[in-house]
Amino acid sequence: MRPDVDTTSAGLIGGTASVVLASNGLNSGLSTSSLGSQTVSISASVYDRGVASVNSATKVDTLSLVLSGSLGATVTHSYDIYNLLQTTDYTGALDLVGFPGTGGTDKLYSGLSTCTIDADSSHSFTASLDTSVLGDYSATYTLDLQDAASDGIDGGVVHQTLYVQLSGHVVPEPSTGILLAAALLALAAYLRRRR
Repeated sequence: MRPDVDTTSAGLIGGTASVVLASNGLNSGLSTSSLGSQTVSISASVYDRGVASVNSATKVDTLSLVLSGSLGATVTHSYDIYNLLQTTDYTGALDLVGFPGTGGTDKLYSGLSTCTIDADSSHSFTASLDTSVLGDYSATYTLDLQDAASDGIDGGVVHQTLYVQLSGHVVPEPSTGILLAAALLALAAYLRRRR
């Protein structure tokens, strides 16, 4: 027996069900007879689905980060993925289950990993840029989040998608620029004296 539970709003739902016990008389030679009834108290927790976001206050689907550094430098940028609170004590958790990337994923790393994000909380990640080669790079990571299996939200798993867009710029070391400027100034001075 599965009682009907009103799941139109989140929270702790309670009620009672009357269970009638009966014998169908099979294999006993007896007719069907009532064995009595019992009233059972039922309670259930109804959860709102979590809402994935790259912003702590409102639903935002795309995060854009720019990482810039000189050749050989260490370049990182921390960011968070949030599960926004819908109903206090009754918002489901989210599982980050996938995060395929496109573009320059060999130079721009998302730092993502599978995890569970509880309601009204976040999980931090650190993006990084490989600065071993000069150039401009871009990559997009598509995050697949779904209802956490541990919350047992009925009605099928709902997937949500977020995007982390990374841009990277690797420039020459400042000392290289200074040396180049000094060499140009020396060359200009030399040419001026020759005149």
